Amino acid sequence: MPALFVRRHPYRPLWLTLIALGMLLFLAARPASSDGAYVVQAGDTLSGIAAHFGVHLDDLAQANGLVNRNLIMVGQTLRIPDGGAAAPAPAPAAPPTATAPPTRLVIPAIGLNTPVTASSSYMAWIGGQLVRQQYVPPYSAGWHNDTSLPGQGNTVLSGHHNIYGRVFGSLVNLGVGAPITLWSGNVERHYVVTQRLILPEEGMPLATRLANARWMEPTSDSRLTLVTCWPAWTNTHRLVVVAMEVE
Repeated sequence: MPALFVRRHPYRPLWLTLIALGMLLFLAARPASSDGAYVVQAGDTLSGIAAHFGVHLDDLAQANGLVNRNLIMVGQTLRIPDGGAAAPAPAPAAPPTATAPPTRLVIPAIGLNTPVTASSSYMAWIGGQLVRQQYVPPYSAGWHNDTSLPGQGNTVLSGHHNIYGRVFGSLVNLGVGAPITLWSGNVERHYVVTQRLILPEEGMPLATRLANARWMEPTSDSRLTLVTCWPAWTNTHRLVVVAMEVE
């Protein structure tokens, strides 16, 4: 279910709010222009675009001169090649499948080494709507326990940025290309940051908040999404960091 963020007081715990039950959402199809070009949308991956247009991932990467297939940017224009006959390269061996929730998050670039605890959600009435709220634990990163286990899709973690240990207080300084390690029991998985977004949230219309929430939706690829508030002295925006799993 997509998520909405709800405004909170700057010095009260962070709560993430999901859309009301029964709300019908319409997601636009991916359009390609007549000249075979496609503009990257929020939440896209190169493998997903290749599958959607029925082309090999190798052909799509080669046609656009992409060395790092995990690094595409929202708004980037990709050329969609004609369907090729070349067989895809054999997939590299994947890390062991996670059978436990994430337990520790390590980001050397910002000096972060924090435990991860499961964060549950519940239903509540806010502004006349029945919504789902996500609690963010203090002094650790919180794994949204309705999102994927590591390596099985979109694993979403959130953390406070200006209270309760400010676990994600330096997340805004994390740049594209930075490595991240996520532990799940004794299974170690590695990610690299591909996108960092600062999204206006407070006072924004429903459509904008829904678009922001798409970053926490399930995905077919293996990724890590980190969410907090911004800037340090208030909570008017949402900071979202997306990292793709690498071998």
